[in-house]
Amino acid sequence: MKRGYLILSFVGLVVMASCSHRTAQVGCAMPVASAVMIGDVPVHAPAERYSTSTLIIFYDGEVGKLPLLKAVEEYNATIIYEYNTMNGIAIKLPEGADVHEAKAHFERVKGVLQVNFDKTMRLN
Repeated sequence: MKRGYLILSFVGLVVMASCSHRTAQVGCAMPVASAVMIGDVPVHAPAERYSTSTLIIFYDGEVGKLPLLKAVEEYNATIIYEYNTMNGIAIKLPEGADVHEAKAHFERVKGVLQVNFDKTMRLN
């Protein structure tokens, strides 16, 4: 019986030690709050790795992209890519824009189906 407790204690120590490492671990709820640069794009690390200046927006093909393009222009954002086969665009937000406020803004545009953060995944 004591051997079983010893094994469980050892497993618990191994799990806690693996979660204390500063890289992302599966099952660990210890986000690191520092920012990381990928190219010239600042990204939250590693629990939330998304661009703070880029959004990916998908729109209803039947409504079309004109309302979205007008909203992008009015927001002073720049289209950096068009996903023609998926009815979507990637936009770069103007300097100083808050990515969360911009996401909420574009979610209200007519015909917009989904607004996503531009996420970056690191493969080891």
